[in-house]
Amino acid sequence: MKIKICGITCEKEIEYLNILKPDYIGFVFTKSKRQISAFDAKFLRKKLNPEIKCVGVFKDNSLIEINNVLKKVNLDVVQLHGSENFDFINLLKKNENHKFEIWKALSINNKIFLNEYVSYYMRMKNNCVMDNILIDGCNPGSGETYSLAPFKEIIKKECDLNNDFKFILAGGITPENVLLKIKEANPWGVDVSSGVEDINKDGVTMKSFDKMKVLINKIR
Repeated sequence: MKIKICGITCEKEIEYLNILKPDYIGFVFTKSKRQISAFDAKFLRKKLNPEIKCVGVFKDNSLIEINNVLKKVNLDVVQLHGSENFDFINLLKKNENHKFEIWKALSINNKIFLNEYVSYYMRMKNNCVMDNILIDGCNPGSGETYSLAPFKEIIKKECDLNNDFKFILAGGITPENVLLKIKEANPWGVDVSSGVEDINKDGVTMKSFDKMKVLINKIR
């Protein structure tokens, strides 16, 4: 089970992550309370344990914007959260200067979009330009939970949920419910952000070492 901690913004969080060693961490390069600049992400990336992979999160950014970030920050994965279509993803994948995976995030509430991408992902298998699919709620990063029923309905048409479909589960995951979520969905990995946050003594919201430790230990 792969673990991604998303929305990293400061050096203290990097210190925590170097101890806890999730599989992936995420930098958000689109409008969000956790948005970070390429300059700051580059600095934090250099502080990060090289065994931990880095994901850059984008939402309807232009190809130029994404490529500019890729020139500055060593990203292992580009995660697309917007309305990016197959043509856009193909163009992005053709970037010859950087080798990275592409993860496409899909909202559980957009059944048409969800069905289209899941069907394509399963049909293309190893020839797919997307390396992974991430299933999220309608408000990424909000911590809101949601029903997996629409997703399971689509999956039944395409494959055996227990064997064939590799995806990442995000949205409303906490140390308290992570094992239940995994049992219900059987994902390849989980993506957590607000579920492992606290407000520190200065009134700043940041990742909690204790919450991340509990979550990671439960999974592993």
